[in-house]
Amino acid sequence: MSYIQEWVTEIIVFILIAMIVDLLLPQSSMQKYVRFAVGMILVLIFLQPLFHLFNANPSQFLQNQLFSEFEESEQLEKEIENQKIEIQASQRAYILNQIAVQLKKTVEEELINQYGVMIEDINFSFPDNAEEVNWENLEMVSVQLKQVDKAERQEIQEVDIDIDEEITNEENLPVEDIKNDLSSFWEISKEKITINEEGGNQT
Repeated sequence: MSYIQEWVTEIIVFILIAMIVDLLLPQSSMQKYVRFAVGMILVLIFLQPLFHLFNANPSQFLQNQLFSEFEESEQLEKEIENQKIEIQASQRAYILNQIAVQLKKTVEEELINQYGVMIEDINFSFPDNAEEVNWENLEMVSVQLKQVDKAERQEIQEVDIDIDEEITNEENLPVEDIKNDLSSFWEISKEKITINEEGGNQT
């Protein structure tokens, strides 16, 4: 009889203590873990007669439950963080692709008419610690050019020109002029532009 009285008294005292602790806890992410631990202890107190009957160790049971809950929570946080990184990478790639498409369209006709070349690829460089991908954070834009043959040039140009006239010399591409035009069209510093000619020459 005395064991039951002690057991009931222990339950009442613990509930009172748990209520006080819950009132004193600040609103934070740790609050749910504290409440879980308090709830588990309360369950163990309720099950104490069974543990006593079967000679089980309640401390070991509580430790296993808390460790399992902590592992599951930690794994969930890692999965959420990985998904966040994947989403950010996908958004970044989409934004860069859209920027590249718009830049190509802006200068396509000018490059073909004036120099007989077109942009094959554009790569961007941003600071490692840049939180956003935008024009202000741009460090360097690398432009890959390729020669346009006369047939393609004739289809794109809207005015009649002498297609037999060589607009640009493949051996002597006016890189500085192209950089100046790109800088003007794209409204960025000329020093931020690098030109990769067809065949691997970089300037």
